[in-house]
Amino acid sequence: MKLIITSDKKIEEDLDTIVMVPEDFNHLHSHPYIATSGFTEIQIDLDDDIDYKYIQHLTKIMFIRPIYRTLDLTGNAVILLSYIYPDKDKALRFLSVSDRTKFIELVRQLADEFKWRYVDEQ
Repeated sequence: MKLIITSDKKIEEDLDTIVMVPEDFNHLHSHPYIATSGFTEIQIDLDDDIDYKYIQHLTKIMFIRPIYRTLDLTGNAVILLSYIYPDKDKALRFLSVSDRTKFIELVRQLADEFKWRYVDEQ
């Protein structure tokens, strides 16, 4: 079963998927449900609505697949990624402020390697 955390109403999935809005995810009461529901994957939107402080707990118990629309990410998205990929934390944070070209190249590599979900904004 898959959990998708997004505010995008256009994302549709099959019957084996639960969609949760960021407002629900950002409350700690949701996390025992997430941790015990047997999700095999969480897809999480790289937007500013997701509170990054709750991500670090989920990375320890299941696979998180980012959802993106552009590789030119906000500061909050960079923090989300640094929790999802702790081994890339320093590179992500440093390049996001020092070299946008190398930052986007690193993000593209992560997106390809870990098969992030691309959503067209149209």
